[in-house]
Amino acid sequence: MTTLESFNPFQRSSNNRKHPKADLYLPYAKLKTVDESVAISTSYFSKIPDPVKVEIVSFLALKDLAPFSLTCHKFKHLVDDEKIWKPLSQKYFHIKEKLYSQTWKAFYFEMKAELKAQEEEKQQVLLESRRHQYACGMRCPPRQDPLRPAPTVGIDHFVPVGGFKVHPNTNPQPTISFGVELQDVASELLKFLRLLNDDVRFEKKELVLEAMRRYDMFMKLKVKHPQTYLVPTIDIEMIWQCHLLRPLMYKQDCLKIYGSFIDHALLANHTQQSFLERGLIDTAKIWMNEYSEEYCALPDPNEVIPRFCCPPFSGLQSIMPKSLYWNRTTVDLEKYKNSRWTNPFQLTPENVIADRKWLAYYDQFIGEEFVYMEKRVITRALKAYERFLYMAAKYPPGSGELVHPTYVIDVIWHSHMINPRIYQEDSLKYVGYIMDHDPWPEVALESMQSSYSTTNSIWEKEFAIPMEKEHQMGDWGSFGSHMDWDD
Repeated sequence: MTTLESFNPFQRSSNNRKHPKADLYLPYAKLKTVDESVAISTSYFSKIPDPVKVEIVSFLALKDLAPFSLTCHKFKHLVDDEKIWKPLSQKYFHIKEKLYSQTWKAFYFEMKAELKAQEEEKQQVLLESRRHQYACGMRCPPRQDPLRPAPTVGIDHFVPVGGFKVHPNTNPQPTISFGVELQDVASELLKFLRLLNDDVRFEKKELVLEAMRRYDMFMKLKVKHPQTYLVPTIDIEMIWQCHLLRPLMYKQDCLKIYGSFIDHALLANHTQQSFLERGLIDTAKIWMNEYSEEYCALPDPNEVIPRFCCPPFSGLQSIMPKSLYWNRTTVDLEKYKNSRWTNPFQLTPENVIADRKWLAYYDQFIGEEFVYMEKRVITRALKAYERFLYMAAKYPPGSGELVHPTYVIDVIWHSHMINPRIYQEDSLKYVGYIMDHDPWPEVALESMQSSYSTTNSIWEKEFAIPMEKEHQMGDWGSFGSHMDWDD
């Protein structure tokens, strides 16, 4: 075997350069020549089962793994075990999934290299931005909308309801927290719906059925490859979100068809942002292997997509995708259309087509500043949603009272529901049960108006403000003036 005496990384070459891996061998510079096969076989270490050895090695610090693996081939084999690198990747990068084409060890070092490359790109973008000469500019402060003073109604005789320890009127800011940043989800959700609204293909029932077939196939891959980073296309994401807007239906279908509850998230974490394209390519490979058909048109592998920018009079900004679906290439829904596929879901194509109309109603009835859910108005929407949850906890199903939200509340509710595991946890925590959602209830107009009127009366009595004015804070659009605040 090659030993440290036969290969000396510290010996300088003719050009007086040290071996690049010399520092890794530093702890073993004075080791004698040893026959590793004899040393290992005669030691107590050889009698320990391999799973126990891996468990022992997993307690080593990351900086000690490299020198430990250089001791002998046996130790290197132990260090390469996936059981060591999976928890390390999850600990340092907060991830649960990896690329299909890589081991956890390779993915760990790939992620470290990606983070280093991103940092270098940031510095390069900042350097380039400083080379441009711009004239002075006027910096306008962000618009400051005063928060409505919290009414004192309901505070004096408050009794805890569900998970609410204080009355929502105690503070103009939300008094509860959620398992996901709903303001970010709401912003990305509206972007997705506007993108979807421009795609006329989904007005045809036969193409919606094809999208549902692909969604079914994708969910089967999610179950088969639970730790692989799979990226849905826009048609699959559309069906998935429509399904998620019916929480109890979604849970029943998952358990019945796939045998497990499949989670979903719209927002990508930093790791998923960095490898979205690679994740799509891996998904396409798995799809072809499983189903012998094309997943979608793949992006050009030679195309260099910038990850950061630095606009004039602004700071460094990330332009990496924030969502987990892929929309940069088209999907040919006509190519593999399969009329023999039968729909296993309670969800129907008619449900999907109807759900696409929601955005048009949202734009029609909502104020201008809520169209894109800007950050400066999100606090009001979150506060209205908090009060909606409080109402659902205080007047649960069976009490004879129905709660019909406004569109501002509804968009936050939708944003919560498309994170199904978090939605269930938060619902049970604050409301005491999982609130179901019916996007298009079959109720007579007179009954709907009566129910809404009842809900609004209870809301105003509970919070000292009509529900339709809950989020109104400015004097623009169709909103009332500031004088309305004191009504």
